[in-house]
Amino acid sequence: MHHEGGASIKADLIGLAVLAGEVGLLGIVVSSLGIPFWGWIVAYAVLGIIAIGVWHGDRWPNKSRDVLLAVLGTFLLGGLFYACDLILGHLHHPDLSLVKAAEHSGGPLGFGLTLVVCPVTTLVMLAGYFRAVFLEEIAQKA
Repeated sequence: MHHEGGASIKADLIGLAVLAGEVGLLGIVVSSLGIPFWGWIVAYAVLGIIAIGVWHGDRWPNKSRDVLLAVLGTFLLGGLFYACDLILGHLHHPDLSLVKAAEHSGGPLGFGLTLVVCPVTTLVMLAGYFRAVFLEEIAQKA
């Protein structure tokens, strides 16, 4: 279900607004990481560009319900990846706490891949859910 014109632009703006709120909230929650404000601005800009590309891609789900299922899938997959990071990290670094060991689990992408799956993909998908809900409401009114 591809929408052209004003509805698509409004939907994108809604998705980007939700994404901005998510990134801002994440910045508050993990403020102890010491990431400067401009770092969050850059993260939002990159995520926004990725989100627009994903939302307009051929593989983007047509229904908000399918998008919501994908959001839940990112949580589950992220949890599985994190569990693997915990196990591998603890095996390679038994002297570290579980959380610190997970961050140093190793592998080609290690903990970074876990972060890409959840929260990064989750943020894009969740914002896309609100975008999809808006588009469905527009389609129902037409």
